[in-house]
Amino acid sequence: TGTGGNQGAGIHFATGGAASQIMFGNFFGSTGVSIQSGGHSTFSDMRYKTNVEVVSAPVRSKMKNLSIYEFNRIGRSLDPETISSERLRGFSAQEVKEVFPEIVNDEDYDGVGLSISTDGMLATLVKAFNELQAEFDEFKAQVASERS
Repeated sequence: TGTGGNQGAGIHFATGGAASQIMFGNFFGSTGVSIQSGGHSTFSDMRYKTNVEVVSAPVRSKMKNLSIYEFNRIGRSLDPETISSERLRGFSAQEVKEVFPEIVNDEDYDGVGLSISTDGMLATLVKAFNELQAEFDEFKAQVASERS
């Protein structure tokens, strides 16, 4: 919950030292999405894409199968001596792979462990938000129709 009557849920991504926040909810009296970036941008020019298709399959119901975890990261060597004291929050790549295998990379750049595509997760979250927004708009129209 924000200040000044602003309410919303937030998601925080940290990528390569840059942090991004995506907030869904009611901000300054209007419902929507607020995206704040800490300097990271993604190459996404449509001129450099081929075989482009809009994702039409619903994703929101699948999101319920994902848990959000708090944890301390272990270094890439998996040596217990490399455990970070910083508490982090995130997903389990294993769980995400069960639900959205297309956004999980089997090996990261060092060839160790699973990684989640931040771009893929962001796109999936925006799709889920759009589905929820459409459902909400339909509900509002139904209530307005019943009142008149």
